[in-house]
Amino acid sequence: MKLNNRVFLALAGAILLRTGVASAEPVVVRHVEGLVHGFLSLRSPGGGVLANGDLIQDSRDDRVTSRLLFHFKDGSLHDETAVFSQRGHFQLISYHLVQKGPAFERPLDMTIDCPAGHVTVGYKNEHGEAKQTRGVAAGEPGFYFVGQHFQYAFSSTMIHGAARDAEYVADVIARRVREAERMRRTG
Repeated sequence: MKLNNRVFLALAGAILLRTGVASAEPVVVRHVEGLVHGFLSLRSPGGGVLANGDLIQDSRDDRVTSRLLFHFKDGSLHDETAVFSQRGHFQLISYHLVQKGPAFERPLDMTIDCPAGHVTVGYKNEHGEAKQTRGVAAGEPGFYFVGQHFQYAFSSTMIHGAARDAEYVADVIARRVREAERMRRTG
């Protein structure tokens, strides 16, 4: 049974393209988070155990680290860690997700660093290379690469080559944003 990574990829893509401030109301801290250790089982609809795991949460000062870990019977791994602040309201500081093994459509290593405003997605093909054409991820709208080895040419990892590639990727993003706006207006 393959699990679909598109939700996580869409989340990261939306964060990459988002230029404004989040529009959701902050979640007020009514009760501070503390220590948690949960022992988890992930089951199929038929009741068979697919994976066993842990939910471990630790709190130090105003920071909470929450880790969700699943070890699948087929050797696959889902390892998710979120660090957030609980000073007045909950605020995500960082997020890291690793999914690998036969249970997943493709390996994924994604990191979100909120204070720096960086999202890093390790999305690779069967040869371990970033799946892209001139920096535009194949089949995954919203994902772009710059500085990849031979992204477009030998110079792609050098400053002048990365600048050329970044300009191309920026043009693609602008074109896609204009197209999405046009589609939204025409309904």
